[in-house]
Amino acid sequence: MQIWDQFVSNVDGFKLTTLAILILVNIVLGLALAVSRKDITLSYVADFCRSRVLPFVLGYLTVGIVGTVDDSLKTAIPVVWGFITAGLVGYVLANLKELGFPLPDILAGKLD
Repeated sequence: MQIWDQFVSNVDGFKLTTLAILILVNIVLGLALAVSRKDITLSYVADFCRSRVLPFVLGYLTVGIVGTVDDSLKTAIPVVWGFITAGLVGYVLANLKELGFPLPDILAGKLD
């Protein structure tokens, strides 16, 4: 059980909470966008989860496992978390822009 405790301490806490919140916001905005386009179907939801949720979750948990098993790779966990967070924030900003929310010029310019 010691490895499980170490794994939980490596991936749990602020990093996991942040990812969960960003994934939830991403899902809600993606569904809102689909509803606004009137093209929401069960296959759309499945494709959305497969392309915008599952890779982030599986990637982070996989790096967490590798970092737990090999201590020399433990520093990869916060690095991968940073990349995943940046990707999720990008998806959220892109969804907000498509929904018509005004974004600051610096963010709107980067998303074009």
